[in-house]
Amino acid sequence: MPYGDQDTVNALTIFYKQQPKIAEYGMKTLFRINMETIRILQEMEWNGMRVNLEKMQHYAKEYDDKVQELTIQLRLMIDKVDESLKDVPINLGSGEHLSALLYGGYIAYKGAVPTQRVLKSGEIKEGSRIETIKHQTTGFKIKPLKNTKTAKEGFFKTDAPTLTSLKLSNNTQCKFVELLMEVAKLSTLRDTYFIGLQKNVVDRDVIHQSLNQTVAVTGRLSCSNPK
Repeated sequence: MPYGDQDTVNALTIFYKQQPKIAEYGMKTLFRINMETIRILQEMEWNGMRVNLEKMQHYAKEYDDKVQELTIQLRLMIDKVDESLKDVPINLGSGEHLSALLYGGYIAYKGAVPTQRVLKSGEIKEGSRIETIKHQTTGFKIKPLKNTKTAKEGFFKTDAPTLTSLKLSNNTQCKFVELLMEVAKLSTLRDTYFIGLQKNVVDRDVIHQSLNQTVAVTGRLSCSNPK
């Protein structure tokens, strides 16, 4: 039996088995409404949702500029609180790097390490190799919350709920955490909506989303592809 035909047979078989239960629970009206709703949702999916691609691109750049500006501010604060970090590449999207900056610890990164090799002639040849370098820092000296240790020893959680619960003791700590959270918020909006949704745009200005009736546990209508 062809694949599409088998899908139809399976759906019909399930339908006949569900009918007694639907009647038993007094859900015939709800079932009928949902069946009628499917036709409307199907048309909505087919028509799609119109978007303004030019505005999406405009806001993507605007939010990216804001993120870059705030990232520069964060970097200046980091270099000021620990001058030894000036030449250390820092990834603010890394939980381990953030943990070291907030609470103290080490920042691991790939870097060139000088090497020496003695040749047969007795001459010493200098060179370098790429290794993982661990740079120790006291960071902003924020006290981590209890029960926020991560699976990796020496590191603590840096997610938004944790950051909002930290007890900060000075203006520098407050400003740094505030900027971190602002960068995270703007980056999410930029990547999820203004950049992410552009991948789903077809025919220049339409997104054909999938609307779901039976995915959210609360029974509300949900959307996927894109979410």
